[in-house]
Amino acid sequence: MFQFDSLSAFIAMGGHGPYIWLSYLATALVLLWLVATPLLRTNRLMSALKRQQTLQHRESGKYQDISPGPRTEERSP
Repeated sequence: MFQFDSLSAFIAMGGHGPYIWLSYLATALVLLWLVATPLLRTNRLMSALKRQQTLQHRESGKYQDISPGPRTEERSP
């Protein structure tokens, strides 16, 4: 069932262990980068939008909510 005699033999993989484990590490790092990069960009974009919204609010005295979620709008009679 288990093809290796010990854990150290499993890690060595018949002399090919360093290449195999480095390829797994490289793949994991690339996948992590592919997930993290869009999340970081989104966070930076949302921060920039909130800063811009705050500046507009200070300049005009009006506030427009750009955050996701249900909006409540004021209705004038």
